[in-house]
Amino acid sequence: MEKLYPPQDPRALGKFYLRHLSAMTSEGLDGKAEIAEQLAWRDQRIAKLEALRDSTADWLRGIADGRYWDHREAAQCALNLIQAPQDGDNGEW
Repeated sequence: MEKLYPPQDPRALGKFYLRHLSAMTSEGLDGKAEIAEQLAWRDQRIAKLEALRDSTADWLRGIADGRYWDHREAAQCALNLIQAPQDGDNGEW
């Protein structure tokens, strides 16, 4: 079975590791449940961004193969791309 949390080298993670370590310390996130809640929230955002990436790739393939002849449809796809959530929002789209 593949581990969900394989060992990592904190030095290789650099500022990403340090930012989380600092925030978890200052915000008092000591318990597994609190940390798991934050990881789940992050996983949810990543899944949404991966879905956006996949739909963007499909849209670009559609442009390349001539599937999108209606400019309104292409414009709506482009609008969807720029409406991705920003850091600090509640993760809703």
